[in-house]
Amino acid sequence: MSTGDTTVKEFKEVVAQLTRRNDELSKEVGRIRLLEEQRKEASTTPVTPASTASPSTSDSSPRAARGPPKCYYCGGLGHFIRDCEKKKAQVEHSKGVTGIESRDNNEVIRGQTPASRGQR
Repeated sequence: MSTGDTTVKEFKEVVAQLTRRNDELSKEVGRIRLLEEQRKEASTTPVTPASTASPSTSDSSPRAARGPPKCYYCGGLGHFIRDCEKKKAQVEHSKGVTGIESRDNNEVIRGQTPASRGQR
């Protein structure tokens, strides 16, 4: 092995070490930036003293910060999908039509009734 090969190999090892160190430092910078953003958000959020806040206010403060609930079925505000009147109406409507009734209705449209089917 020549001296040039040894130098190139050492150079590649040094570059690999520096690359790993650079990656570690980049991750650390990212963590520091995240912590700084969280600190800024926490400092802009008004803090009420525990002595003046009622227990119900402190329990509901996370929900109040989020705003009213949003229904993912109809898009309305103030209720969740489980309480959605539009969804309940749709479910009730769909429960009234079964597969057999649907087939019978289609035959009536084509001019055949369930009674006339038996007379063929």
